[in-house]
Amino acid sequence: MRTDMPAGSIWERLTTPLIALVLGILPIWLFMGFGSRTVVNGRVVQDDQFNVLGLVLALIGISMAIRVLRGEGVQRLNWWPRRLLAVLALLVCVGQVGLSAGLYRLDGIPALFAGPVAQDDQALRRISLLR
Repeated sequence: MRTDMPAGSIWERLTTPLIALVLGILPIWLFMGFGSRTVVNGRVVQDDQFNVLGLVLALIGISMAIRVLRGEGVQRLNWWPRRLLAVLALLVCVGQVGLSAGLYRLDGIPALFAGPVAQDDQALRRISLLR
């Protein structure tokens, strides 16, 4: 009998790290907190947000992932896919803490893949006339 493969279904073994991963991803879409925006001459000069719900969910996810990595809890399983998923959940949750606390934002990420975005329709017309 193999000792590295614990008894039970795959879903039973991966439930805790999967929940921790979902808790780290979910606050990207859920916001319960506060924010402030300062506009000067029609331009946004400061935009701060603090997601309390995201911070709480990420901290719960971190504690769940650490419990899996330490081998605590109901199922004491030392199975590498479970540990790998727990490490991924831990990284995502730590990133979510910074995102929820307002240390950085994900607004600029689509621009990295799409290239520079024109500010208005006239700029788009100028670009198309130059071609």
